[in-house]
Amino acid sequence: LQWQRRNQSLTYTFREEVAKLSHSGGFDDLFYSEPGRHPPLVQAFLRGTVSIETLIILCHMTGCFNKWSKLMEYDPVWKEVSLKIVKYQPFIKYDIKQLRKIVVDIYKD
Repeated sequence: LQWQRRNQSLTYTFREEVAKLSHSGGFDDLFYSEPGRHPPLVQAFLRGTVSIETLIILCHMTGCFNKWSKLMEYDPVWKEVSLKIVKYQPFIKYDIKQLRKIVVDIYKD
């Protein structure tokens, strides 16, 4: 029931979480990773600020997943997060064009 509710409010949740992320800097900054540190987007997920759905959608939009997997190849925390992403991604249905427009609208300001 909880999963159904989250799936039905996916667009709203995505908009709210991306808006929160926009207060911490530019869009590209969310994906930058210094050696030995997780990117800010992954940190936000680990803190619970961003849902797994938002993380998956932003990874899909930017293609950062493969780059992060190479960068954090030996990081046990990333291995756990990436496994969740891979396993959960097929169950999320969304309109990528609509969500991309939301990101552009939020970050254009």
